[in-house]
Amino acid sequence: MPKIDAVAQAEWRLLPFLSEMNDSDAYAVFVALHVPLLALVLWSTGSTVLRMRRRSQFLVDAFLVIHAGLHTALRSHDDYTFHTTLSEACIDGAAALGLIHTGLSIRPLPAPMSRIKSLTFVQYLVCKYQELCGDPAPKSKLPQSARSTS
Repeated sequence: MPKIDAVAQAEWRLLPFLSEMNDSDAYAVFVALHVPLLALVLWSTGSTVLRMRRRSQFLVDAFLVIHAGLHTALRSHDDYTFHTTLSEACIDGAAALGLIHTGLSIRPLPAPMSRIKSLTFVQYLVCKYQELCGDPAPKSKLPQSARSTS
């Protein structure tokens, strides 16, 4: 969503290299650069290789926070037009989600959870909720395939 708003607000006017170009050329370059970038982000953050996926997700989270910081720094720029509630909500909301996601992702899984191989997402959330509330998930309520073998 924020990048859709970036096109509507002509964000290229704020970027050093693109601000020197005429609007139609800068628009074309801005969009053309975002297509492969988006493909790379989608591919890497959805990778089946856990290390690549986590690193990529962290980089996206970091970008969202830095992006919001840049927007804050550029608010007084003559060509800055992201003053609408929708624009600010998208930019600041994305940064907040990036911080939340990073915060939730930094902690490694607890030892019992790391041994569970085939939990569904809902089962995982139930286990995390019970763990956070101090009520460990009874093994008898987990599916046989998800029970620890220790």
